[in-house]
Amino acid sequence: MYLFPYREVKSNARIIIYGAGKVGLDFMRQVTASGYVQLLCMVDQDYRIIRGISDVTVPVIPREEIFQFDGKYDVILIAALRQETAFGLKENLCRLGVGTMCRGAGQWKVLRGKEKGKFLILHI
Repeated sequence: MYLFPYREVKSNARIIIYGAGKVGLDFMRQVTASGYVQLLCMVDQDYRIIRGISDVTVPVIPREEIFQFDGKYDVILIAALRQETAFGLKENLCRLGVGTMCRGAGQWKVLRGKEKGKFLILHI
């Protein structure tokens, strides 16, 4: 199991998890069970498949629909196993012009987990 980055995300933060693979689903399960943060949604290209997983209790949307949460989140957590994937997802968000992320507001923080290969990017 991949552990949610509790030290990096403040309690009660409104978050979006971008990436609903193994890492993202592990994070979703932990935060929904603990109530540590308010998980607004998950974003994934396979959103239709992820919606069908029995314990997924939050909206799962394609990245084009992330605009409905503009100004409503505190953190976007990009959850990916590989660095290239994480930076690719970040670039996808920037190309879409999501929020103010790519126009100088906020900050990107790169995290490397203790688990081999886990790579996360936070936008705070």
